Amino acid sequence: MPRLISAADARRQFSTILKQAASGRTVIITQRGQPMARLEPYAPPSATGDACSAWNRLFQTLDEGVHLNTRRGDRNSLYDRR
Repeated sequence: MPRLISAADARRQFSTILKQAASGRTVIITQRGQPMARLEPYAPPSATGDACSAWNRLFQTLDEGVHLNTRRGDRNSLYDRR
């Protein structure tokens, strides 16, 4: 069950509620008795299947190079001084 705390108390006890959120507890901050914000543990976004597929296609293209109707270009040739 989330902890309810007023905005005024949240300002005074910010480090305490921050530690509670970091340890896994959700804190709801209210103003005049109405919920205004939720403080909860941070969870980094996970990569979706589509995002992983897009990254894999990008890296494959970089490894294979791109044909530009001239010579073959790849990431290593960017630094060649020919």
